[in-house]
Amino acid sequence: MNKELDTILKALDDAKLYNISLYDLCETNPFYNYVFIATASNKRQLQAALREIDEKEITYSHIEGRDTDWILVDADDILINVMTSESRDLYSLDNLYLNSKKLI
Repeated sequence: MNKELDTILKALDDAKLYNISLYDLCETNPFYNYVFIATASNKRQLQAALREIDEKEITYSHIEGRDTDWILVDADDILINVMTSESRDLYSLDNLYLNSKKLI
């Protein structure tokens, strides 16, 4: 993995998120290269993940869903999805990437 991916993974791990997945879309998607999906136990943990992303100085262009059960961080060619377990089950994002290379 590259340094940016390692830094994001560290931020998610430091926020005590679980069930972290990383998909490599370099060969299949023209808009972004990697997608993280991670699960938070509750909304406070979602906010902790955002603080860790800021503390690790991860560059991003936009954040969606700051006060919801699913936060999406657009870090240019990397998407970071942090969701409660209920949202992760409901939206089944992992199923979108079944044919992609899973790095984690």
